[in-house]
Amino acid sequence: MRGTQQKWDHIVARTLDRPRDVISFINIILEQKVDADLLSNDEISGARAEYSTYFKEELDDEIKAHWSGWEEALAALRDIGYVTFVKSQFEEAYDRLETVWKRLCTVGRM
Repeated sequence: MRGTQQKWDHIVARTLDRPRDVISFINIILEQKVDADLLSNDEISGARAEYSTYFKEELDDEIKAHWSGWEEALAALRDIGYVTFVKSQFEEAYDRLETVWKRLCTVGRM
């Protein structure tokens, strides 16, 4: 956990306050837990990768029906690498990735 952030706050922040996702995150932690002690920072951090996969699949399930290209937007956000950015940064990253995808499709790699 960063600085003074409490374990519960860390979990809730990463689950966007969605109760079913809080439960899923905690279940992942408990599945990986080897003892009956209180949750440790390492155990919570260790569950983040698996939880991230679960969470992306949940978002995909909810968003893809409405916007099939949402993963491209997610890739643009990943490319930016910051939580705070301006619209022009997003548009530039999205356009850059779109150009790469089009190029790959024309060469038959996708």
